[in-house]
Amino acid sequence: MGIEEVKQESVSIFPNPFSKYIKIVRDEKHQNSSISILNSSGMLVSKETLLSGKQWIVDTSLWSSGVYFLRIVYSDRSTIHKIIKIE
Repeated sequence: MGIEEVKQESVSIFPNPFSKYIKIVRDEKHQNSSISILNSSGMLVSKETLLSGKQWIVDTSLWSSGVYFLRIVYSDRSTIHKIIKIE
């Protein structure tokens, strides 16, 4: 029995905390991915499917302050990141 290696994170999210926008930059090796952002109540705030390109900028100026969860689904796995909106 061995220990499975943890894959290095293939996405950068900044700034975090954020106020007017958030930028998501993914590794170029992940061509197809789906990005969903949920508020702390679990309601979907934003969703995007990225077929090409490596970055996504989200306008968050109309969002309320608080905690959000960013879920990225790749072909072989998914990740969830906690992000915080400040005024």
